[in-house]
Amino acid sequence: MPAPRPQRPKRELRTPQQARSRRTREKILAAAVACFEELGYDATTTAAIAKRARISVGSLYSYFHDKRAILLELFEKTARQISTYVIDSLDPEVWRSAEPRASVRKLIDALFHTRTFNPGMQRIIWERYFKDPEFREAVQANEMRLRTAMVELFAVLKAQGKLRVADVAGLAKLAHASGATLAIDATFTTPLLLRPLELGADVVIHSLTKYVNGHGDVMAGSVAGSSAVAAAMRDRTILDGAYLPAHEAWLCIRGMRTLELRVRRQCDSALRVARHLASHRKVARVQYPGLESHPQHELARRQFGGLFGGVVTFDLADATKAAAFRFLDALELAASATTLGDLFTEVLYPAISSHRRVDANERARMGISEGTLRISVGIEDPEDILADLDAALDTV
Repeated sequence: MPAPRPQRPKRELRTPQQARSRRTREKILAAAVACFEELGYDATTTAAIAKRARISVGSLYSYFHDKRAILLELFEKTARQISTYVIDSLDPEVWRSAEPRASVRKLIDALFHTRTFNPGMQRIIWERYFKDPEFREAVQANEMRLRTAMVELFAVLKAQGKLRVADVAGLAKLAHASGATLAIDATFTTPLLLRPLELGADVVIHSLTKYVNGHGDVMAGSVAGSSAVAAAMRDRTILDGAYLPAHEAWLCIRGMRTLELRVRRQCDSALRVARHLASHRKVARVQYPGLESHPQHELARRQFGGLFGGVVTFDLADATKAAAFRFLDALELAASATTLGDLFTEVLYPAISSHRRVDANERARMGISEGTLRISVGIEDPEDILADLDAALDTV
């Protein structure tokens, strides 16, 4: 398959009108922070924000239709600051000692504790910004209490990029002590490596498109939990009109029949690939929970029962897009793709796919460079996979 085209760079502000628009938005956001801190979210009005920003209410509405829209953009900005302090840090001492700004804490409090904010939007933002497994430590470090059952503590078992591993039992204890629900996206691990409900999770989510189906011919998902969760999901499915057609359901069942055979082979081959790449002179770093060098190797070993998944992330020594594209172009057995869990080996380039909307500086803080690549190891002969990777590495 041809390598994906590089993303076009964002167009810089070129006109005075665009520059003025940006300055006005920033002025409104700054005024909103001051109002939220002084009055609280519930007592703040768009009129109060407009007055502090010294603009008319009509002008404010031309940029933000209501204060919830302002809060969303503020949270999107401050989430990056939080990640700088606690989420994306590789050094545990950073999130143990760092304190985010008071305004960040005020915004989080407004977001999760106000009754006027849409609970569904709470979940969306929670899932979007707090999937990182180290959020457990971040919560403890910053004393952010989860006081309402509407809040959904969401964790991805192997966070994309750095392949961090979540301590499900620890997260469950923290969530339940705060009255929160713990939902685990276990797509990367599959039921073969982990059954989160047995460790205290309330909800388990799988993208059936990936490993469970395993053949690249279905788009589907599943949510598992208690009978109450099932009833709520059934009602939501009826209201939204979502359903899984019979043929696609049959294809997923077909995939389940070979799930253990496929995933065991993929895990074994992934470990070989990780060890091979770790010793390659053109590879700067390999991230895979099965390697003893991985910071959470012991947690992964205990939690996953001796298997470590089929996904390997590595960084080219030549950490440039040009080198990454040469590598992708040279692959013959593996496919350049934006998915994972298929029968065949797939390579994803995060900088132009999964993390293409993330600012370059943010990606760097997350440990994702322009030389970062992710391999979803297939069931091919491991020697063939290694030979293909070596040939592609020869081009960089």
